[in-house]
Amino acid sequence: MGIQPDQVDRLLRTAAIQLAEVNENRHDRERPVASPRAARLRELEDDPPDWLRQVIGRCPQRSKSSAGVILAWRRAALAIEDYRRVSGYENPHEALGFVPRDQELKRAYVLAERSILRVTAERERRHGIER
Repeated sequence: MGIQPDQVDRLLRTAAIQLAEVNENRHDRERPVASPRAARLRELEDDPPDWLRQVIGRCPQRSKSSAGVILAWRRAALAIEDYRRVSGYENPHEALGFVPRDQELKRAYVLAERSILRVTAERERRHGIER
C-alpha cells in the first residue's frame, strides 16, 4: 500500500483514541439516570433551550482540558433552571430577567448570575491554556 510502518502506527493510535471517545459517549447516553434533576441536566446538555444557549452557550465537548468548563456549565445550567423554577420566570429567550426584590428569589438570582460568570471565566482560562 506504500504506507510506512510509523504512519500505520500513528493512524492506528488515532483510530483507537477516536473509538474510545465514541464508546465513552455511547456509555454516557445509555447510563441510567439517577434522579429527576440529573435527567433534567441531561436534557439541558442534549438540547439546551434558547434562554440557556444565549447566556452560557452549549455544553462543551469532552477533551483533556474541558473538565472545568463542563462542570461550571452544568452548575450554571442547574442554578439558572432552579431560579426559573422558584421564580416562575418563563421567558423563552432570556434566562434571568431583572433582579427580584424578594430576598429568597434574589439569592437564587445572584447564585445563577455568579455561576454564569464562572462559565465565562473557565472558558477564558481554558482558551488561555490551549494557546
